[in-house]
Amino acid sequence: LENKNDELTQIIKYYEDKVKEYNTQFKKNNEDGYISDKQKPAFDIGIDGLVDMIYKMEKDIKNDPVTYVAYMIYNILLQYPLRNEVGTFVKISSANEEFKDINYLVIPSNIYKKNIKMVSTEYKTNKIYGVKTVEIKDKKLRKKLTDYIKYTGGSNSGPLFEYKDNALDDQTVTNILMEQSKKYTGIGIGTTMFYKITVSAEAGEIHKTLKEKAIARGQSMSTQSSS
Repeated sequence: LENKNDELTQIIKYYEDKVKEYNTQFKKNNEDGYISDKQKPAFDIGIDGLVDMIYKMEKDIKNDPVTYVAYMIYNILLQYPLRNEVGTFVKISSANEEFKDINYLVIPSNIYKKNIKMVSTEYKTNKIYGVKTVEIKDKKLRKKLTDYIKYTGGSNSGPLFEYKDNALDDQTVTNILMEQSKKYTGIGIGTTMFYKITVSAEAGEIHKTLKEKAIARGQSMSTQSSS
């Protein structure tokens, strides 16, 4: 019984920390003018609208390379809070070497035993650039990436995404995402707005889960979180 109580306490603390984390993120975003009147129509699409957009894109990816690029970028953004650098990754097959001037995707020799790794050297947070490294552990996303790499020739080197045989830069990433999202939703959605929508959805889900935990224990929300 004591072990179960300890486990429950750890679970509750996890959700408390998550709520505080997202509340802090919201405060930072609000300081920067989180959602302007101009941005509101895009923001109101919500996470369901984003998922629906990606689902519609999936039906067209094999017939339209540009749609496929947007589809892949949005799939990555669903799980990782990156910005336009997500479209500028260069594929490499070895993790032994580090690069300081490019964003790169490390593709292991055996993707079934080792995770694909994304290294963003242009990761921006709080107006300061730094390095962000994430391992893609999600099997569905890894399969999507490997399928895309096969679709584009199967090479483990060179740009991950291209447009008209050229590597993408930040502006081209923006143009592609705005054009493709407008095609499927009627509204342009870039990486920044996509991030804001997903963060909002995650925060709402955390609050919902915490409330369910509280009800299950027969306690009020105030005993679990002061957020």
